[in-house]
Amino acid sequence: DELALRKSIAERDARIRQGEIGYINRSRATGVSKGPGQQEAVSRLAEELTGKKHTSPKTRSAGEREEEQAREALLALEAELRTLEKHSGANEKISRQRRDLWKAESQYAVLKEAATKRQLSEQEKSLLAHKDETLEYKRQLAELGDKVEYQKRLNELAQQAVRFEEQQSAKQAAISAKARGLTDRQAQRESEAQRLRDVYGDNPAALAKATSALKNTWSAEEQLRGSWMAGLKSGWGEWAESAT
Repeated sequence: DELALRKSIAERDARIRQGEIGYINRSRATGVSKGPGQQEAVSRLAEELTGKKHTSPKTRSAGEREEEQAREALLALEAELRTLEKHSGANEKISRQRRDLWKAESQYAVLKEAATKRQLSEQEKSLLAHKDETLEYKRQLAELGDKVEYQKRLNELAQQAVRFEEQQSAKQAAISAKARGLTDRQAQRESEAQRLRDVYGDNPAALAKATSALKNTWSAEEQLRGSWMAGLKSGWGEWAESAT
């Protein structure tokens, strides 16, 4: 039993030594060594195996970052100019979503042209890769935006029509008052009263409040007119007395 145990331990130690030697041989073959530089060596070996050279954004120089920003600004300006040139005759109300679609179409067109002249950045490649899906969503948004803008325009025209109708109704009331032999002042008041009925006809409480305020205005005008006439008569009488 003791002999068998010693043999088992010896075989285990041999396997361990064999494993260590195999690891050392593999390390020497691949150029990876132990110690502080091992991590760098492994990373370098991984890049060689994948055939890619990774450049961290943090390692880019200030000049490279400035160049990228200038290129993005140039693309944006070219896209804006193309949009303005293409839709220079559009003087009707255009929805914000429609203008956004036009801008996106111009941006993609500029990017496609740039791809024939230089190497695109990863971000630019990603934009072009999702071009069809993005434009489809923007077209749907543009259609809905146009409908919203059209409905707003219809509502605005309807409100203008109501205001015009109210104005004409007030004028017609003044004409009718003059036809009945009323004075210009009375005809004007008929017109003002009719305007209130047109505006507040659906709200009796509001109509009553507005009519009361209008009558107070008329009363103040009458008092002012009465004072003016009294002053005129008094002045005329004093002048007549002094003349005799």
